[in-house]
Amino acid sequence: MSNSGNKSLEVSEKINAPVKKVWEIWNDPKAIVQWNPVSDHWETSDEENKIKEGEKFFSRKSSKNESAKLDLEGTYDEVIQEDTIAYTMRDGQKVKITFDEDGDTTTVTTTFDADDNLPEEAQEKSWQEILAGLKEYVEGH
Repeated sequence: MSNSGNKSLEVSEKINAPVKKVWEIWNDPKAIVQWNPVSDHWETSDEENKIKEGEKFFSRKSSKNESAKLDLEGTYDEVIQEDTIAYTMRDGQKVKITFDEDGDTTTVTTTFDADDNLPEEAQEKSWQEILAGLKEYVEGH
């Protein structure tokens, strides 16, 4: 990943659920493998998540036909219960997720370093699809 301009992109999703439920599902490895695949052609097969500053996480996404796989690894930089998660990916990319509760709804916003080598629209679409999967899973459970 290259981010020479230090540009950040942002996506968000309003979820019809209280922040406590959204937070728990966001951080539960068994739930993550259900909502995290970006499309029906992908699956998340391995998930390790210790939601604590300084701890690492690992997620493996694979295409269902096994033609491609993507390992995501990083270290948590900041964790504020039911409010903020910030981490640094293995490649140096910074990501920050905020959870803003308004009554019985929660808006999840992801801000991430843009990759200079990829179109911004494609990056935003990918991150937005992850949040859409979260919304669908949370609201269905």
